[in-house]
Amino acid sequence: MIDHSCLIGQFVVSATDNRAPTQWISERIGHWFLGRHPALPSIRLLGADDRPLGWILGYPISEAGTLLADGETLRLPLEAQASTDALETFIDTFGGRLAVVVLDARHPRFYLDPFGSLSAVFCAHQRMVASTPNLIPYDARTRDRVELAQAIGFPYRQGWYPPGLTPRYDVDRIPPNHYLDLSDWRTLRHWPKEPLREEACVEDALTEIAALVKRNIAAIVSAIPTYLKLTAGHDSRMLLACARALADRFELLTADFGDRSSAIDCDTARRIAKRFGLKHRIQRWETATEEDLQEWTFRTGNAVGEVRGWQSATMHKRLPGWHAMLDGMGGELARGFAWRDDDTETTLVSPERLVALCSGCSLFAATVFAS
Repeated sequence: MIDHSCLIGQFVVSATDNRAPTQWISERIGHWFLGRHPALPSIRLLGADDRPLGWILGYPISEAGTLLADGETLRLPLEAQASTDALETFIDTFGGRLAVVVLDARHPRFYLDPFGSLSAVFCAHQRMVASTPNLIPYDARTRDRVELAQAIGFPYRQGWYPPGLTPRYDVDRIPPNHYLDLSDWRTLRHWPKEPLREEACVEDALTEIAALVKRNIAAIVSAIPTYLKLTAGHDSRMLLACARALADRFELLTADFGDRSSAIDCDTARRIAKRFGLKHRIQRWETATEEDLQEWTFRTGNAVGEVRGWQSATMHKRLPGWHAMLDGMGGELARGFAWRDDDTETTLVSPERLVALCSGCSLFAATVFAS
């Protein structure tokens, strides 16, 4: 039977009562309740007078290059308590996969990391934030968006829900670079709020980015047994280049799905590992069980169209537990792979154009964007 016990590393925050599933860790600050699976670390934020002000959930990496551990406390600078800009500057000093809950009585807020990699959805009328829609109770207003879900066809097809939407009515997703105001339950952009600074020297910018990536990798491999997922793609090979000085402290991992694409991945990764004498594991294909398929869709909130990830649910469960996974992804954001040569800042982006650019989307997107 699929239940909340499979929601490993997930959370729920409620402004009314304790919504944590049985066996989860529960904490309280004022009238706010946090429920988290024991596998999800929590760092408590304190004020100058040791008054609890919130939590950092997940895996924050400090400016000093340290991965903060579950149960630690962190003092919020005075200026960050007095100024929103200073608070966001403080949050931006952290790397890693995280969410920040700040429960100042005047301006309670919920922030994501810049990539939004620790999933967060919310229900305004129930005054709840959670890692998946399946942690938010059904009521008359939060029924399933059946027609939209059928049009998207998860988990059988690739794709994604348009920004903010989820498979449930009145359950919305917090987009990256936005915070959720926990007073009026609206999402607001916090970055960028002004024109972006243009770097005069691209090489200097790349050097700074690489230094941050190296810092974060070093923090992770120093604290947790680690795999680096290596394919023939640009993203994972660039990640490996940033990790070259630490290559003796993690193991390369490549998945063999039994198709041409993964054959290229395995061959390329095998050559790289042999050339540089790196530890390398090929993860062999295994047909997923029906129970693992159902568990995967429940854990992801029926909101992820990643066919390979879904079908490899059993295969991935064979890996040793409690490892970090360094995964190169999102590089297309910087490469601008969907841009055309004649695109400029004044180019009109219509619903039809978005559908054409997002070639993996089905026709449902035209209706959603147009509405």
